[in-house]
Amino acid sequence: VIFRNSIDGWPVSKFDQIKWDEIYSRQTCLSVEPPAWLEEFRTWLIPDGLGLDIASGTGRIALWLAGFGLNVTAIDISEVALNLASANAEKRGFTIKTMVVDLDELILPVGGFDVITCFHYWQPDLFTIIYDSLRPGGIFMAEIFTEPNLERHEHPRAQYLAETGKLKRVCDSLQTIGYEEGWLGENSLARVVARKNKFPSD
Repeated sequence: VIFRNSIDGWPVSKFDQIKWDEIYSRQTCLSVEPPAWLEEFRTWLIPDGLGLDIASGTGRIALWLAGFGLNVTAIDISEVALNLASANAEKRGFTIKTMVVDLDELILPVGGFDVITCFHYWQPDLFTIIYDSLRPGGIFMAEIFTEPNLERHEHPRAQYLAETGKLKRVCDSLQTIGYEEGWLGENSLARVVARKNKFPSD
């Protein structure tokens, strides 16, 4: 598995890293419970498979995956967040691998993962990389803030929001298992669970 990251000497955006380290350092009460809607799709997970949680933060999705027996790698720009993720995993008797990664410089192995998750991080260019990195039959899960969210909330800022319908379009090459978009609770969100076909005819 090859990543561009600070450990291996590749450049990490120091500005973003410092910003997010400071944000997570100030947090005193962070939920590690996964979104309840994920439970509907738990049967699609591949026990003992390889999982990747992109923009993992303090690891709530990574921990959920690890709870099903997946070998999980959690990646994020913030070392502080990943240290919290490791501590949260240890409290629950799980082991997860963490890596500080600049997601703008991300390289993933082709066919490297059975499950890839990406929650509350929007970078459209990532989805080609994600598709290539999924194994045949692999599962992709995501939840992304969408542009209408600004009607009620100042954050995330506009550059971190997906256009309406955009998440569905970037996942067109995957088989959709579940998709919903709109005002879901207090936020405007798009959610997808999709599968990479095992064969072109699937």
